[in-house]
Amino acid sequence: MDLNLNSDGKKIALRSTDKQKVPSFPTEIGTITSQNGKIQFTLAGSVKKGFDFTKETVKANYKLVLKFEVQ
Repeated sequence: MDLNLNSDGKKIALRSTDKQKVPSFPTEIGTITSQNGKIQFTLAGSVKKGFDFTKETVKANYKLVLKFEVQ
């Protein structure tokens, strides 16, 4: 099982049952500039065929923190 945050072509791993895909935080998702004025992101993921939800319980809690700096 994988859960990712996607922003402007950048994929940030939030959760994975694959021990090789360890998430790293904090991670920057983008920079708001005066030209585009916004950042869009989506959550996406996948579950392998035959994934057993009764044996691999996921109790995830995420916090999105926005940090602003004047440039």
